[in-house]
Amino acid sequence: MFVGATSAVARPQLATLSDATYYHFSATTASVTVDFSADGYVKFNGVNQYAWLLVGAPADYEVYVSNAGPQSLTSGTLNTWLGLGTTRSYSLQRSVNGLSESVLTVQGRTSAGEVLGSAVITLRAERESS
Repeated sequence: MFVGATSAVARPQLATLSDATYYHFSATTASVTVDFSADGYVKFNGVNQYAWLLVGAPADYEVYVSNAGPQSLTSGTLNTWLGLGTTRSYSLQRSVNGLSESVLTVQGRTSAGEVLGSAVITLRAERESS
């Protein structure tokens, strides 16, 4: 996803964030959340997955997330560039039996507007009670 080049001059650089699918199954309410954390990590349901920040400070970067569906997110700001000096969270919940899915396109850029890359992140929440 976010890929920056390095050179003799320090350039903005984010870690390569791969396309990913995050899934949560529950007999009660299934909830799946991906965070682009202000501490420089991508988190799945609060657990660090990998560092997104390689050079600079989180506030040097912005994220843009759009949702191709099929379900709407439970929470998260879409279709606008947001600074990563603040954690940005995107959640999907399912409280009745069945599967909910949202396919997110995520882009990263510097706060100066240089787009550094993108990825597709799929959130899946499934509830099934017996």
